[in-house]
Amino acid sequence: MGFELSWLKALSSEVTRAWRRLLRAVGFSVSIVALIGVGVGGIAAVVTAAWSLYASPLPYQQSEQLGVVSVWLEGPASYRGFSEALVEELDGDGRFGKFGIVGQPLGIQIDGEWHRGGQIDHRLLDILRVSPVAGRAFSEDDVRQTVDPVALISERLWNSRFGNDPDILNRPLDFGGRTARIVGVLPEYFSMPESSTDVWLPMNLGPEAVSPDRLPYLRSHTVIVRMDTEFSASAYGEQLASRLRNDERLNSLWRDNRHVMVRPLRSLWSDGQEKGLIVLAASTGVVLLAAWMNLSALWLARWTGRDRELAIQFAMGAGRWMASLAVFAEYCLLAIPGLLLSIAVASSCIEGMYALQVLSDNGPLHTGVRVPTIGAALILLVLGVFPVLGAVAWNSRRISRSAVQFLGGKGISASSNGSRIRNTLLVGQVGIAFSLLIALGLLLGSWLKLLNEDLGFDSHRLVAAMVSVPDDATARIEAVVDQIAALPGVESVSWADAVPFGYMDFVSGTTLDDRPGEEVETRTRAVGPDFFQVAGIELLSGRSFGVEDAGSEVRTVIVNEAFERQYLNGSAIGRRIGYPEADQTVVGVVDSVHHNAPDEGSDLPTAYFFSPSPRPRVQLLVRTALDPEALTSSIRGVLDESVGSDYVNFVESIDSIVRQTVSDREPELILISTFSGLALVLVFYGVYALQSYRVQASTSEIGLRRAVGATPVNIIAAELIRSARILPVGFLLGIVGTFFWYRLIEDTLYEFGYSDPVLWIGAAGAIAITSLLASMVPAIRASRVQPLEALRYE
Repeated sequence: MGFELSWLKALSSEVTRAWRRLLRAVGFSVSIVALIGVGVGGIAAVVTAAWSLYASPLPYQQSEQLGVVSVWLEGPASYRGFSEALVEELDGDGRFGKFGIVGQPLGIQIDGEWHRGGQIDHRLLDILRVSPVAGRAFSEDDVRQTVDPVALISERLWNSRFGNDPDILNRPLDFGGRTARIVGVLPEYFSMPESSTDVWLPMNLGPEAVSPDRLPYLRSHTVIVRMDTEFSASAYGEQLASRLRNDERLNSLWRDNRHVMVRPLRSLWSDGQEKGLIVLAASTGVVLLAAWMNLSALWLARWTGRDRELAIQFAMGAGRWMASLAVFAEYCLLAIPGLLLSIAVASSCIEGMYALQVLSDNGPLHTGVRVPTIGAALILLVLGVFPVLGAVAWNSRRISRSAVQFLGGKGISASSNGSRIRNTLLVGQVGIAFSLLIALGLLLGSWLKLLNEDLGFDSHRLVAAMVSVPDDATARIEAVVDQIAALPGVESVSWADAVPFGYMDFVSGTTLDDRPGEEVETRTRAVGPDFFQVAGIELLSGRSFGVEDAGSEVRTVIVNEAFERQYLNGSAIGRRIGYPEADQTVVGVVDSVHHNAPDEGSDLPTAYFFSPSPRPRVQLLVRTALDPEALTSSIRGVLDESVGSDYVNFVESIDSIVRQTVSDREPELILISTFSGLALVLVFYGVYALQSYRVQASTSEIGLRRAVGATPVNIIAAELIRSARILPVGFLLGIVGTFFWYRLIEDTLYEFGYSDPVLWIGAAGAIAITSLLASMVPAIRASRVQPLEALRYE
């Protein structure tokens, strides 16, 4: 009991003294709190995001029994859902659980205001165990379309638009010229297909949709299954795949390396976010490591300055644990505001992850500061005290072994041994910063390479627009083409069913004159007059489309270079291709172009067919003489006025669309840039603190050098050289770290690697400049030391 009271008394006394010491060292205290807040807060945010994505409970009962069943297409690397007919059959089978369907998101206009909509079938709410807040779910009659159209609305829309009116049921809802009765209100957590969905319409499961001849079709909707018990996705997938592959009616479903995939329901909202989260975790982790190196070095430098005081205490019989207890008391006092700051930093980091789309907000897994955030911060704070105590304990042990040296006037030379561990910690910070800067250079170089990639056509000064009008309104599109062509700054206009980078693609099969009955994969396009000239696609041989190709009996086609090379043995002119029979003659060959992304390649065979007049659903391509961004509003104004804003899908410059196709790389780029900047700040602060301490500890030595003739320039140069000595070792350590970063981001890189010398020179130069700037102030202070001042210091 007496021992425990003695410890408590000593701890209380040390906490009081620690508080006084920290108040006298405001700069040190603020620095430590900032390091704790940034380092701990970043990691806590990552832990919170990971918990939300992979461990937080879903708002659906017995969610461990829920899964997503789909077919994985290796070629386009995408998931597809089973046809409505196959889902009906599997649901009726009973051996594989209960199945429901969720359609793709769609836009619904209600009284001129756009809302997110979706389609679901009559089984889905029962599968998810979701009950309407009011009214009922869809019935089988609703999806068979044997009754009047009905709709479900979200609780959010019910509150905001209808004021929680209890008489909302059976009220007509007008959208897009159609009317449906509201039959139910769904809870806000429903989140199918997106959390922002406000209106649901019944899936079309009429006789045509579920007919047996549609069994092998693939659809873009999502198929959800509930098993009777918790299931293994892999075992369930194998059983289901075996059942489907043994069905002769589905033989055509398994071409092109397709596989049945079964994933947990959580994957609908967590898939695709792993990479960004891993990069964020790695970046935050190494910066936390650098921060704690800095923190340990600062505390070590602070306590190394008290070597004489500690030596006296040790000579009088004090235990080495007294220094550790003092540091522990300081750490605890600073950890409290550090914890509060880290929670604020974590909250900002989580908001930033949503803003950068590292995390997706379209689902029930939205997160914020929660119990895991605070728990992670507390654990990190507890772990963080060990390197600090270890560094100070090492210093205390060194002093206790050589206390006579310190008391005998050799404190400066003895304490210089403590600089070794501080140098080691600073070398680690330099290595971390160098590896982060190399990773940043790789990502930035790859990103710029993508933006400047040759797309096979002149993408500059192009505007694309998409219009969808009723079948009887195509004359309005023809008129609007003439109006756009007359706008100031417009050079030419053409159209196609899908222009390059127009958010649409068509791939089908076509036959060749020397391969009767065999289909080859082809990207097909229907293009208007002068399309290739407007798009800037080079004609390699033959001719372009003209008025002679406009007749209904004329069957001509133009292919790209990849089609000619892969299918026609390098000689296309005069050959015949077509579908279902080879009945169209090739009259020209144009350059191959990228259609969807700069890194997709341009070697997919493409066939262009002539469309002398625009179709009801068409994409316009406008060549401008001015900056295309300056004309997009004018073009949209003409389209809105002539065909109606409801029928205009988009109006954007091709350059901006190309930029969007590489936007998935921007979050990583921004994250690495941010943490590289933080790492440089830590290097700056570490070098500055270390050099400041060195100058203070070497005042007598500097004064002696001044006394024997050293000039201020000599002193400054010597101090700068001293700080630069740690850089080569730090660079070598950073080179090792770059291999880790390369493995982490290599699938994001595009034709850019380590070989560029600018990458290495730039990273090394940035750290060298940072070190130089951080060392300059202490070096100038050292140059001003006078011999008499040094004697007074001694």
